[in-house]
Amino acid sequence: MLKSFLSLVFVVASQASLATDLNAPRLSAHLVEIESNHLFLDGASYGAVEINQDEGVVTLRLQKPWTCKQGLFCATVMPAPIELKMPLVAIEEDGCGIQVYTAQLHSQDEEGPFNQIQVFDYSNLICRIYKPFPTRVVLSTWSGVDQPAVESQFFGETLIEKLLPAVVWSQEDTASF
Repeated sequence: MLKSFLSLVFVVASQASLATDLNAPRLSAHLVEIESNHLFLDGASYGAVEINQDEGVVTLRLQKPWTCKQGLFCATVMPAPIELKMPLVAIEEDGCGIQVYTAQLHSQDEEGPFNQIQVFDYSNLICRIYKPFPTRVVLSTWSGVDQPAVESQFFGETLIEKLLPAVVWSQEDTASF
């Protein structure tokens, strides 16, 4: 009995240490206010931003609400979320303590479209400036060299670190104990 208990403790401890070694830190924030100038984002009402520094990716997820005009029969299916993923190219901090994460996606053609996501983290702000939300996300797109940029802004809660479990146990795994 004691031997099986000790082996169980050893297995659980080794699996727990493996899980903490393999956890990928990710920063994420819920976005609660959207100021969109992009047509494809029209109607998006909430979302989230995630910064995965291990994979070097910034993901912006936005959701449009389910709508049905009065008097019509509509399927009760939520619209698919809009997901934009771009490679993380820079992490900078300015003199006021604002951490800026920049992700960019270029087309193959030098004069073609250019997309950028910038995430501004105000959680360590030391300057006296007004900030309505702890996190601001700016999506900028340029369709060509001579074209002006289109920008949309998203405001949200504080970026928090999420630890995602690297090891998922099933009932079969625990049955062997």
